[in-house]
Amino acid sequence: MLIGNGHFDDAELDDLRGPLNDLEALELALTSPDTGLFAPSAVQVLRDRERREVALEVERFFVNARRDDTLLFYYSGHGKLTPAQRFYFCVRDTINRFLESTALSRDTVLSAIEHCRSDRIVMVLDCCHAAGFGFKGGETQVPFELPNRGSYFMYATGKNSVALDAELSPFTQVFVEALTHAGGDRDLDGYVSVDEIYDYAQRELFVRFDQKSTKSEVGDVASLPLVRSSAMRAPVLALSRTSIELFDVEARNTIEEVVSVENRGGGQLDWSALSQVNWIEVVEEETQLRLQIRPLAEPARGKVHMFQDGQRTKHVIEVLTHPPRSSTPPPPDPEPGSQLDQTPVVEPEPPRLVISRERLEFGEAYCGSRSPEITLHFANAGGGQLEVRIVHFPSWLRIRSSGNSKLRVYARPSRAGLCKGRIQIASNGGDASIPVSAVGLVWPVLG
Repeated sequence: MLIGNGHFDDAELDDLRGPLNDLEALELALTSPDTGLFAPSAVQVLRDRERREVALEVERFFVNARRDDTLLFYYSGHGKLTPAQRFYFCVRDTINRFLESTALSRDTVLSAIEHCRSDRIVMVLDCCHAAGFGFKGGETQVPFELPNRGSYFMYATGKNSVALDAELSPFTQVFVEALTHAGGDRDLDGYVSVDEIYDYAQRELFVRFDQKSTKSEVGDVASLPLVRSSAMRAPVLALSRTSIELFDVEARNTIEEVVSVENRGGGQLDWSALSQVNWIEVVEEETQLRLQIRPLAEPARGKVHMFQDGQRTKHVIEVLTHPPRSSTPPPPDPEPGSQLDQTPVVEPEPPRLVISRERLEFGEAYCGSRSPEITLHFANAGGGQLEVRIVHFPSWLRIRSSGNSKLRVYARPSRAGLCKGRIQIASNGGDASIPVSAVGLVWPVLG
């Protein structure tokens, strides 16, 4: 059961951006055809519902469960803890001043759990004061009061702490990552267990968002799997074609060719492309690659290399162009000893730096948190050996270099507002200056 409330009738309760997005992301992860262990029909989602309906559905969820059912209860929204240490879930029609009669109380949920036959219950609470659910008037934590001997509780925050609101709530973001990323399966048994999920989420939440989560458990539930590991089916890059040959093309006329990019494996495919010649421009889209080809005056051959997860793959798109046939008869063979018979001296071609992106735009990122990573590829479109070095970059950027082939770059804004700068690159094949930008956001408070 997934419950999320982002909109509230009471003006004293601020609307939240995260909860409804949280529900969608978590539902997709749990029911994924590749890794999910829950059938879509078995996942009940309550979005912005009122107290009466939520209370009824929660009771029905726990009371109707069979002994061998695995129950996952998730809530995202406002969590309230009164001075008397009573915890409440806020729903659509909750009135902040009258929580007992308009919010879903801890005791209501516990009463339903006490009548539940299943001994495999996992509760995930992403809200302010989440660990307050595990206390009653300052007494011991809740799992030790339950008759069920198999309960695991994950709390996004401590009893006296607030959670952060975003387009995807930070705790839910790392929770979903643990479900969908291959790194969540620590013991490589092909499944991601409850404890593996929590360990990943706790670590990433603190490192990236400076927010501390907590947990409590009873019985042998920690090893319970929630999804199959995405490592079981890695992404597989496939192209609709790898050869393009164009005849009778005029120089300087731009021709567009489209190559479809497909993931024939599992998980998320992270791909990019890099042209090794300056007369082929690469435009990356979600599921296809558009090649802007500007033919030369003479026959030419160019290559576009494909990268997956920042690593160069065996996939290469080869482009050949042929200019129109000339009606002018070929010149006569030179007479022996004439100047035309002299073999020209060919100078070795120097290295020439080509970069996969003209600018890096990281969009919005919360101050102190990490933006999505962008990979910047280098290639040598000339001859010889290309040597590349980074001369300067802004202090709010983080760069990981991998020889002369690529950089992995992400933003970590230290202040609110627009952050701009440049990555200065020097090489023996020419220098480059890459504009970079990000927008730092101040964390709002969820509570």
